Amino acid sequence: MASSNGWTGGERIVKAGYTEASLEPVQTFEEFRWWLTTAALKQKVLLLEVIDDEAGGRTLVRSLDFSREVTHAVDATLFQRIGWLSPFSKAEIGEVSAGSRAASAGLLPGDLVTDVDSIPVKDAYALRAAIRMSAERPMNWQLKRGSRDIQLTVTPAAESKNGVVLGRIGAYVGGVPEMVSVRYGLLEGFKRALVKTWDIARMSLVTMAQMVTGEVSLKNLNGPIAIADYAGKSAALGLIQFVSFLALISISLGVLNLLPLPVLDGGHLMYYLWEAVTGRPVPARWWEHMQRVGITLLLAMMVIAFYNDIQQILG
Repeated sequence: MASSNGWTGGERIVKAGYTEASLEPVQTFEEFRWWLTTAALKQKVLLLEVIDDEAGGRTLVRSLDFSREVTHAVDATLFQRIGWLSPFSKAEIGEVSAGSRAASAGLLPGDLVTDVDSIPVKDAYALRAAIRMSAERPMNWQLKRGSRDIQLTVTPAAESKNGVVLGRIGAYVGGVPEMVSVRYGLLEGFKRALVKTWDIARMSLVTMAQMVTGEVSLKNLNGPIAIADYAGKSAALGLIQFVSFLALISISLGVLNLLPLPVLDGGHLMYYLWEAVTGRPVPARWWEHMQRVGITLLLAMMVIAFYNDIQQILG
C-alpha cells in the first residue's frame, strides 16, 4: 500500500493526524505504528508530515487513504499489507561470518551498500529482500567503504525454509536504528496511559469481532505457548518492551474476561443485570444451559489457540 501511494523509504515522519490542523508529533516508531493501526481500524485518511531528505530536507504533508484499502483487519499481516515493517535502517553490513558467501565476496563490517544490479538500495529491508530473492545468482553490488566506492560480486547461498528457497550471505544486514528516549510528566503520562488502554481495549474488541465474521483468520488466535514465546522475545529486547508486552496481554485478557459470555465475569455481570431489571434471578434451567454453552465456547477457543501454537512450533 505504501509503495503504491508513492512512498519509497527513508522519509522522516514527524507528525500524524486526520486533519492538517490537528497533526500531532510522532516521536517514536511505535507511535507511528499505532497511528497506522488506528487509521486502519477507523478506515480514515491518515495525514503524515514528513521531511524528505532527497528533496533537500523539504517538509511536506502526505496521505495514506485507508478508506479505500482492505487493511481494516488487524492481524499479524497488517503492517505487511501497509508496507512498513521496521524503523529505517541503513543498508550497512554488520558482522560477517567466517567462510560465508559475504566473506568470500570481500564484504567487511561497515560497508554501506548503495546499489544492487544498478538499482538504488534505500535501506536494509530492501537489501535483505534482494538477497532473499537471489539464491545462487551473482549480484553486482556498489558500496561505500569509508571514502572509497567499491564494486563487488556477491552470490547468496541457497537455503530452504518451509519449502521456500531463500538467499543467504552469512552476514548481518542493517545498521542500528536511531534510538530516542521519550519522557512525560505525571499528568501527561497518566492521560496517555488512559488513552492507550482504551485504544488497546477497542482494538481487541474489533479484532475479536472480525474473527467471528471471518475478516480476520482464526490463525491469529494464540495460546499460552505463543504468549510465552513472545514474552521471551520481548524480555530479550529490554525491560520496557517486556513490561509493555505484559500490559498488552493484561488489557486483552481483561477485555476477554468482560465479554458477556457465561462462565466469564462478563457473563456473571449479565446475570446480575437480568436480576436487577427483572427483580428475579436467572432460572436455574437457563443458567445451566448457558454455562454449558460458555464452557463449550471457551474449550473451542482453547483448542484453536493450542492448535495454532503447535502449528507455529512445527513451522
